[in-house]
Amino acid sequence: MIVAAVLWLAAFLHPASAQVGVGAGIGPEAFVQGERTVREQMPILPLALAASLAFDATTWTTVGVSTVPAKDLSALLKRGYYKLELLQAVLVASRAKASLKEVTAAHDKGQSLREVAQAKGLDFDSVYGEALAIDKRVIDELLPSIMTVAVTPPKPRPEKKR
Repeated sequence: MIVAAVLWLAAFLHPASAQVGVGAGIGPEAFVQGERTVREQMPILPLALAASLAFDATTWTTVGVSTVPAKDLSALLKRGYYKLELLQAVLVASRAKASLKEVTAAHDKGQSLREVAQAKGLDFDSVYGEALAIDKRVIDELLPSIMTVAVTPPKPRPEKKR
């Protein structure tokens, strides 16, 4: 009873102290875990992994993706990029010696990949042809090898003697 009276008196004297946080109190800081955010922990999509394996490490370094290319490609796929668009964007960035972020930012602002390539002095038709060839390799070879899981049959259990 005394505690209730003290709380009522405190609320009366200072209304801000009477406000009690109801709920879990989740804010932006709830999604930060140390230096890594939850967004960085998104799962890597198999298609993104297959597409990332279609290019060598030099290409990824040239386009400014040095750590885990499949993560960046997964994020682009989740943002709405199609597989062929991803391959074209990587090729445009690689040939123009630009970053992938720069190419996708221009595309996000409404420019077509053809316009981005032409602005960088590239022949988009050759980029498109190469992207189609890489797309075929991704679908026919890389993605099936990623999606195949080798399972060894379990060893038969020895019968227990009773």
